Amino acid sequence: MRPFVYYERMTKSPASAALSPSNRRLGLRPGMATGIGSLPHVDPAGAVAFSFEHVPQLPFAPQMPYSHRDATMVRQWLVGVDGIVDVEGGLLRAAHLPDLTKHPVQIDPVRHRGLLAFLRHLESLDQPPPLAKTQITGPLTLGFGLMQGGTEPRVAFASAVAIARAWVRQIIALFERYAPGVRPLIMLDEPSLVAWADADGPIPYEAAVDALSAALAVAEADTGVHVCSGGNRRIAFEAGAGVVNFEATDDVVEDSVYIRRHLESGGWIAWGAVPTTRPLGERPEPLWRSLVSLWCDLVARGCEPRSLREQALITPVCGLAGHGVTQARRVLRLANEVGLMVHAQAVGTRLTIGA
Repeated sequence: MRPFVYYERMTKSPASAALSPSNRRLGLRPGMATGIGSLPHVDPAGAVAFSFEHVPQLPFAPQMPYSHRDATMVRQWLVGVDGIVDVEGGLLRAAHLPDLTKHPVQIDPVRHRGLLAFLRHLESLDQPPPLAKTQITGPLTLGFGLMQGGTEPRVAFASAVAIARAWVRQIIALFERYAPGVRPLIMLDEPSLVAWADADGPIPYEAAVDALSAALAVAEADTGVHVCSGGNRRIAFEAGAGVVNFEATDDVVEDSVYIRRHLESGGWIAWGAVPTTRPLGERPEPLWRSLVSLWCDLVARGCEPRSLREQALITPVCGLAGHGVTQARRVLRLANEVGLMVHAQAVGTRLTIGA
C-alpha cells in the first residue's frame, strides 16, 4: 500500500490515468526549437517579440522573473490563490487546502503579463502558428515551495496538485478566448526534481509520480515536463508526460529503457542540446555532433534510431533569465540551427526508406 496519494481529493483516477503519449495529438514536427520560458526582459512586448523572432515555429510565452517579485517561479502561480499566505522571507504557506471551485485561480496583469502579452499577440495575428508553448511551475516544485514556507507535506502537495491542475485548465481557457485556432503545449517546469535525484525526496518516489501524473492528466491538454539538470527524469516518464525535456548529457543513457518506451508510445523528447551555463561558440556543428553521439549510445542500448530523430525537439538546457539579451539571442539561434539539422536528417531518412 502506498503511504501517500496526494491527488485523491481532486480526482479518483489513478496515476496511470494520465493521458499516455500515444493518445496525444501533439501536432509537432521533428527539430522544432523552442525556449524553456524565462527571458531577461522586463518589457512584455519586447519579450514576446523576441520569442516570435527567434523560435517562430514553436514560440513560447515568456516569463520575466526580474519584472516583479511576484513573477518568480513559485510566487507567480501561488500568490492570490485561496488558502495561500505569505510568511517570513518571501516564502508561502498553505493555511488550508484551497477551495478552487468557490475561488478559482485568476490571471493577474502583473504576475502573468508575459503570458497575457503573448496571448494578445497571437490574437492580433492574421495567421497565427498552429501550436504555441507555454509553461507553469509543476506540482512538485510548488509543493516543495510550500513546504519551505512551513506547510505540512500532505497539505503542501495536495494543494500544489489542485493548483497546477487549475492553472492548466485556466491556460486552456485563455487560449480558447484569445487564440482559438492555436493549440497550446503546456509544459510543467519541475526544477525540484533534483530533490528526487536519489529516488525518494520530500515525498516518496511513487507519491511524486502520482502528483505529477495527476497534474498532467487534464483531458483536454497537451502537456509535458521540463526536468532541470540533475533532476530525476524517470519520474517525468512514469507520470505519462507527452513531452519530456531534459539536458542532453552522457548519463541520459542510464534511462534508455524509459526513453525507448516513451518513444514507442508516441511521446516526444525535447533535447536540451544548447548549454546555458558555459561559453558557446558561433557554430551549431559541435552541439549537433554531441547530440548524435548521444543518440548512437541510446541506439546501442535498444532505442530505435528513427524515433530518436523524428520525435525530437530542441531547446536550451535551461531558461535564459540570467543571461543578457545578446547571449539569449545566440542560445536560441543555435537551438534553431541544431533543430534544422534534426529536421533535415529526419526528412532525409523518410525519403531514403520511402516513408
